[in-house]
Amino acid sequence: MLDNFRSKMRGVALGIVGLIAVIFAFSGAGTLTLSRAGSAEVASVGDYSITEQDVAFKLEELKTRILRENDGLSDDQLDDDILRPIAIQQLIGSKALFNHAINGSMAASPKTLADLIVNAAIFQTDGKFDEDRYRYFIRNRGFTNAGYKQSLTEEITRLQLLNGLRYSSFVTPKEIDRMASFFGQSRDYYYLKFPLEVIEKLVDPLEAELSEYYENNKMQFRSQETGTFEYIELSPDSLLSDYQISEEEVLKRFAERGEDSENPVYRRAAHILFDADNRQLASEVKRQLREGADFGELAEKYSLDAGSSDVRGDLGFSDGSAFPENFEKALTNLRVGEVSELIVTDSGVHLVKLLEEERTSYNIDSERERIKSAIRQERLNEVLPEKLSMLGELSYNAESLVELGLEIGLKADISDPISRNGGPGIGGYPALVEAAFSDEVLLQNFASDVIPVGDERYFVVKLKSHRLPEQKSFESVKKQVREIIFKFKAEEILDQRRKELLTQLEGGQTIEEIAKSADLEWQVVFGAKRWDQNLNVEANRFAFGMIPDLQSVYGSFVSSDGQFYLVSLEQTDLGNPKGLTTEDQNNLFTSSWVAIANSEIQAYRAGVVETSQVSK
Repeated sequence: MLDNFRSKMRGVALGIVGLIAVIFAFSGAGTLTLSRAGSAEVASVGDYSITEQDVAFKLEELKTRILRENDGLSDDQLDDDILRPIAIQQLIGSKALFNHAINGSMAASPKTLADLIVNAAIFQTDGKFDEDRYRYFIRNRGFTNAGYKQSLTEEITRLQLLNGLRYSSFVTPKEIDRMASFFGQSRDYYYLKFPLEVIEKLVDPLEAELSEYYENNKMQFRSQETGTFEYIELSPDSLLSDYQISEEEVLKRFAERGEDSENPVYRRAAHILFDADNRQLASEVKRQLREGADFGELAEKYSLDAGSSDVRGDLGFSDGSAFPENFEKALTNLRVGEVSELIVTDSGVHLVKLLEEERTSYNIDSERERIKSAIRQERLNEVLPEKLSMLGELSYNAESLVELGLEIGLKADISDPISRNGGPGIGGYPALVEAAFSDEVLLQNFASDVIPVGDERYFVVKLKSHRLPEQKSFESVKKQVREIIFKFKAEEILDQRRKELLTQLEGGQTIEEIAKSADLEWQVVFGAKRWDQNLNVEANRFAFGMIPDLQSVYGSFVSSDGQFYLVSLEQTDLGNPKGLTTEDQNNLFTSSWVAIANSEIQAYRAGVVETSQVSK
């Protein structure tokens, strides 16, 4: 249905563009593990339900985001039991905001949805919308066409509300001045460094001390319990490594697709919208069009649709589902350049013009890789459940996974030694480590259950060898013992020295005087800025973390490389807002506005959730 939603879409567009990619990027291609078939209700917000499939999808989204923001973290290190409540709470917040937006008469037009889908790069081939690509993607991620459009509708509607809040936030000139004064501060300070080398000269544990510590703490110096394990990995690569798709099979599938369906047509429409009670004006405009008047000029003059009247009535492309049924039917009966008779919808009376017609191309060169991917996925869907069932049934009592692998056509490997804390290879998957060191595998010598680790990968593990913890000899751990004692003594010396230096400062000596008398390195910094990378970063950060006073302020810290620092903050000068460059002023305004807007949105969201009818 046509409405005035488009006039607000400029602000919403940036937020919604990513949704199309997000839904797919977060769920992964062809996954069997993220089935959207489950419909059990987990919670509800008003009349809107949150189902198990919603939670599963949100969990995948959370995991992907966490992995992207934390290099080195793997999927198997993320605990669903911890993330699930977070996912449910986020879903409750989203549904509550959507419900609130609906009650505020906000909506998303079908035309807007169609434009977003048709113009999304992820659904395009050679720069044009590819319906097969679109339907392949949503089907393999568990969406129906209607379900996916509903997801977009909720997101667009919710973003209308959030952007309304965001763009109603503001920052006053006084707040900007205060922020500029804070961030533009300059500080004068002294610091001296008590280096690690000095401490090393003061700490030299005796052999007797090392031996005594070892004898009193033998449990610290035992080898870890380790095991090596046979394992079978079931994955798309292992199942399809020898599967070849012939050119004949690709051509046959291409021909079948060409016979079974028509290439979709996309029609670009323009319209002039009149009030339902003003058919007389609509008929008059129709007469003017027959006499050769310009459609775009009449749309700008008469159309009540504010979203299209300023672009000569242009509504963009439709795949046949963007507009009301009789509107779409009229479009299919027009040739390019023709104008319809009067069409009545819930929005009013329309005159519709077909501006452009576009038919998608379908050729073997552009479709080959997509067809191969689809055939591979179909093959995987056929063999994976069968192999999973076979692996689970036959592995439990198997004497050897190597022999079982040969029997069922899967390769078995032997792991490197791993401990209960993990290790290389399969030791990087906590779920596998937990199964490997379970009583069933470790003590009863059974194979594990089939363990999923994500990305359609499954493992079975069975004990190969087991090594219990052993006491390490004193000689083998002497260096480690020395490091432990050194750390204890160094901390004692640093604490004692810190107290002595602070006492000297409080007694009236300056850092310069103390450093010179003790032959220590010292520095004085004048006019330091908060983010000056040319200074000692840790000392500068500490100095700006100190609370200024009318007199000198003292503090100490140990740097990341183990050096002891003593800092004396002497003077703090507020920044001058008028001294900022135009670029700095703009950046400060933007960052302040974003911080305030986000804070207000979070508070608003919390209030909406609190006043919503939520049940779990």
